[in-house]
Amino acid sequence: MLYALSDCLTLTESIEKLKSLRAELRTCKSRIAVLSKRLTFYRDHPEIANAVSRTADRENMERERQEFQTLNDAISTMQKKRARLTNRRIKLENLISELNSLNTQLKTGEIRCQDCGSSNVVYVNGDLSFELTNDLVRKNVLKSISDSIVLYTAEIAELQQRITQKQDELNLKIQKTPTPISDMLIYSDTIRTYSEDEKQLSDLHDKQDALEAEIEIEQELQNTNAQMQSQIKESILASMNAFYKLIDPDGTQVFKDFFATKSMTFSGSEEQEYYFSRTLAIFWNLKHSFPIIMDCFRKGEISTKKEQLMIDEYQKTGAQVILSSTLKDEEYSSGTKYYDLDGVNAINYEENPNSHILQSRYCDQFMSIVDSFGIVC
Repeated sequence: MLYALSDCLTLTESIEKLKSLRAELRTCKSRIAVLSKRLTFYRDHPEIANAVSRTADRENMERERQEFQTLNDAISTMQKKRARLTNRRIKLENLISELNSLNTQLKTGEIRCQDCGSSNVVYVNGDLSFELTNDLVRKNVLKSISDSIVLYTAEIAELQQRITQKQDELNLKIQKTPTPISDMLIYSDTIRTYSEDEKQLSDLHDKQDALEAEIEIEQELQNTNAQMQSQIKESILASMNAFYKLIDPDGTQVFKDFFATKSMTFSGSEEQEYYFSRTLAIFWNLKHSFPIIMDCFRKGEISTKKEQLMIDEYQKTGAQVILSSTLKDEEYSSGTKYYDLDGVNAINYEENPNSHILQSRYCDQFMSIVDSFGIVC
């Protein structure tokens, strides 16, 4: 709030704009890196760039590219199928191991259900299930699994042979294709015409410069606000310590922040001196038009001399100052406390019941006053 009243509040819109600009700059730099890498390829292979941009037969090159792609796709598909078959074979081999282990247990003892004691035990593995204690069924299942393993092995071997043939075919095609053309086909997803990439890179560099300039402006605005905030804080703290010394020349407190911290301890009237110093320091630095309100003005047994000094300083502000204080009996009996001070309008609430300064008969009048302030209740 103090920074806002001092016109040096760091704007949320500016912070969000900085985040957006920096994200856009990162994207721009990433695209520049990709294009720069592509242009480096052009410079390292000028014969390819020349062939792509000037003399290559586009239809022939596209046909060659499609043939290369077809071979690559066929090899990739067979390799995936081979991997699936290998996984299935491994699972069946593991299943054989499990069943052989159970078979060993059957030879050395007897398997029974622990819950009911029955010797009719069923083995379940995925979609496969059979009566474990039936020797004939178990042997047939083992044979069936072994046959499947043999079939998978044969199919894997056939796939490996076909993959090798396709790879040989691909290598032979690459060897027969002129080197510049084969390079173009291999890097067909990367190669573009040199002039297009160069223009796009130039545009991206211009955009990068513009973004960096805009970021610098926004960052400078943030830095200026931060510097102003630091100056405002230092000025208010300096005023706080000056007012504190004015009221209590022998005091040992040194204020380093607007707000009291756990490490700060107040004794006697020091707490009242702290609030007094902070209130007036803020007023004189901001020159605000708000009234100054200080509750429990004399809290901490503040001396008469300090009290008078504080009142004098409050009066120098020229603002409306509202102070509340509880008087001692002898101060009431004298009848002169505060009433004889110039510029002070002393109001005695002694006649009002405790904790009921606003009595019910004044409620309507009070609410009409509140309504005039535009307060929503």
